[in-house]
Amino acid sequence: MLSSREPLFSGKASPAPAAATGAADVALPPPTIEIPQVAVKTDAASGTAAPKPTVVVDDTRFAEVQRRATDLERDNADLTQQLAVASQKTQTLQDQVSLLQAKLGETVSQLRDTQVSRDEADRRAQAILASAQKNGASFTANNSVKQSLSMIDLPGLDVRQDGDVIRIAIPSDKLFQPASVEWVAGSNTLLDQAALAISRNYPRQRVVIEAHTDSSIIGLPGGSQQLCASQALAVYQHLVARNQIPAKQLVTSALGPSFPRASNATDEGRQQNRRIELVVYPEELR
Repeated sequence: MLSSREPLFSGKASPAPAAATGAADVALPPPTIEIPQVAVKTDAASGTAAPKPTVVVDDTRFAEVQRRATDLERDNADLTQQLAVASQKTQTLQDQVSLLQAKLGETVSQLRDTQVSRDEADRRAQAILASAQKNGASFTANNSVKQSLSMIDLPGLDVRQDGDVIRIAIPSDKLFQPASVEWVAGSNTLLDQAALAISRNYPRQRVVIEAHTDSSIIGLPGGSQQLCASQALAVYQHLVARNQIPAKQLVTSALGPSFPRASNATDEGRQQNRRIELVVYPEELR
């Protein structure tokens, strides 16, 4: 019999007990070692491992999720397109604003130039009036006469209304040889037409003979200013001596290239700038 103090199993084989004296030898069974086993759930009927659980998906709910996803994608595409259109409109508006600002700047510049031109015209008018008064002429204001001359057709002449005055422009090339005061053939006819129009329509109005040239004239001593003064004087003498325009009604003004009508960069522009202008003012001779 084993002692109660000895463990049943110590992890090592126990030494064989000493043979009992005087009794038959009896073999003891070896100790039993139990190894824990992992339980595997099996199907009771077939004895095979049970299958994993199956996840059941609701087809209706899945379709709803897909529909919402499709709607969101479509909405996103619409918003992207709307954003592109809005950006394009914004750019168009910005371009229009820039264009309007540019036009506004041009308008402001034109108004400034117009004011300068009016100031210069007033200055010239005052200087001409002072010159006429020195020669014994006296004028009174009359704004009722600036209506009819623009209706007169003078072949070969440019007649136009410019503010309070009427301008009759004659190309200098049709009156004088280049850069000189020598008359060309046909000059008498043009001046006679202008003088007749003035005598019939403005017999008592102040008339200023303005001589203009281009920026490239190199003629008489003194340059373009002297050339203009000589040409204006030649026209003055022609109107007084040949056409019997009262001398006190006329004033000469040599303006040179200061008031071009076109660009001096081209031959055509320079030709337009070389001109004699008979400027009729509303003031009447007393």
